[in-house]
Amino acid sequence: MILRLLNIQGITGIAAGITLSILLLVQKGETAHWKKQSAGFEQLYRQEQSAFATTVANTRAAAAQARAADQENAARVAAEQASINRRTKDDFEARIAAARTAAAWRLQLEPQAAADPGAGGDSSMPGLPPWRRKTCSRRLQRPTS
Repeated sequence: MILRLLNIQGITGIAAGITLSILLLVQKGETAHWKKQSAGFEQLYRQEQSAFATTVANTRAAAAQARAADQENAARVAAEQASINRRTKDDFEARIAAARTAAAWRLQLEPQAAADPGAGGDSSMPGLPPWRRKTCSRRLQRPTS
């Protein structure tokens, strides 16, 4: 009986069976190998996703912190600008008040000078009010160069 199976077709069948068995064993080994590799790749993928999520969270937190710092800075700048505006306005109003006071004082002196044009005048500058004489005298006394 065994001799009947050992013809060319039997030997080919046995060789094909052994070859297929070897291929099956190799395939099982490859499957085990790639399962291990897949677990490693999955772990790397999870780590990468976690790192990405951490980066996104840090970026969003930094953006929120920057927005808050910008708002605080804008409020500080607005307060400083309001303070500068108040000081400038107060200074301007003080200068206007001083100019009005000086103008009122000059208006009080000029009618007196117009009523008596020769009163109090120097021989060099007759008829000028006293405040004008002082400025004109200073201009005339300066040496020209």
